[in-house]
Amino acid sequence: MWRLVKLVDDICLTLSKIETLHFFVVKYTSAAASFDSIFETAWVVFYTDPNILFLLNCSIQREDFKPIVQKTSCWIRICTFAAMSENLVISQEADKTLRYEVLLPQLEALIDPEVGAVANVGNLIAAMRQTFDWWWIGVYMVQNNMLELGPFQGPIACTRIASGKGVCGSAWASASTILVPNVDEFPGHIACSSASKSEIVVPIWHESEVIGVLDVDSQYLNHFDATDQHHLEIVARLISKCYAL
Repeated sequence: MWRLVKLVDDICLTLSKIETLHFFVVKYTSAAASFDSIFETAWVVFYTDPNILFLLNCSIQREDFKPIVQKTSCWIRICTFAAMSENLVISQEADKTLRYEVLLPQLEALIDPEVGAVANVGNLIAAMRQTFDWWWIGVYMVQNNMLELGPFQGPIACTRIASGKGVCGSAWASASTILVPNVDEFPGHIACSSASKSEIVVPIWHESEVIGVLDVDSQYLNHFDATDQHHLEIVARLISKCYAL
């Protein structure tokens, strides 16, 4: 199991006892961006042995695109970058907030501009369920004035939901996140699975229009909170980006 050591911006690392330093970047600027305007914040993972990860939130600028890591007086600066692979680097022992913070840049790195929304969103959904082991997670996208089932992970689900119906339809109609501690107490709840006990639904926006919802269900009561809402709303923006490519 990985042990995570979270670092803040511009951390000074003591390297005197570190013989081998490896790294890879899990968030990067799209190649389509203007090279002259590149200034991107990145999560960079340094690892010194198979059991320790150092996470550094740093900046990548144009002059840093060189094939080496520069080390000056124990300060580490990033000088190159590469897209992460499809393997997630997540510790299940970390608390929820840290898992979100480590996962989000990896989700962004998974988005491939050369493939369609179904492939990209499918990977995002799979990565989130792998990280949090929720009962069900997926998206419903607006099609012909209905919410229609999109990529998901979990048991079979309802395929179409009308505006204002259930938690998903209500989140769409109100254009706001709905957090439900106990689905049995939500008026008009659509029970696609009796095993679902709590739920959070987040609108997916494109410009000023709700184009779908991100739906997450848990088999436990009162499973979701403000931390989930904050981070899942960021995920919803990544999903919107997939449909805009």
